[in-house]
Amino acid sequence: MKEAASKTSEIIAEIIADFDRDGTMTIEELLTKMGHHGLALAILVLAISSVVAGIIPGFSTLMAVPIIFMCVQIIMGKHVVWLPKKFRSKSLSPRVIHGSLNRSIGPLKKMEKYLKPRLIFLTDGLFKRLLAFTMLLLAVVLAMPIPGGNFLPSISIAIISLAILERDGLLVIAAMTMIALTAGLMIEIIKHALMLLHDFIEWVS
Repeated sequence: MKEAASKTSEIIAEIIADFDRDGTMTIEELLTKMGHHGLALAILVLAISSVVAGIIPGFSTLMAVPIIFMCVQIIMGKHVVWLPKKFRSKSLSPRVIHGSLNRSIGPLKKMEKYLKPRLIFLTDGLFKRLLAFTMLLLAVVLAMPIPGGNFLPSISIAIISLAILERDGLLVIAAMTMIALTAGLMIEIIKHALMLLHDFIEWVS
């Protein structure tokens, strides 16, 4: 009997293998495959898809909406994904799944060598809800039609969801530090852009 996959990369590899074998999969089948990891793993898969295929117009927004929906469920204390029955029966494109998830296997395996359960309290209870709220805010930014603005929110969401899955509080700290530095950098860029715009308007006037 085949041993159940425990690592995130192994679960994703099994999902890809099922697509290879069956050629298609419904959203309900995908959620069943994710098992008790449901919400965090679903968010990770969508975030990875956005990182890889985000250059397609509107794709990041398409990924952001269910991420927001699932983050709300985590905040509410849910542990498995709930979606309307009509939506669950929809089929997923093997090409899209392969294109995004296949590229994630290598990096995930490399990261997993250094990931382990530690500072677990940062990935559970109230802290888990706070992380979900952070991902929700990032997903709102992801949903905005900002040229090139999908990469940092997507990768941040992916790292946070991976930290929850692996119960690695140290990765949570690294992710939140990266988000804080990125936010600070973006604020400074916006400030300088507004100053340049103000100077330009005064010069024209």
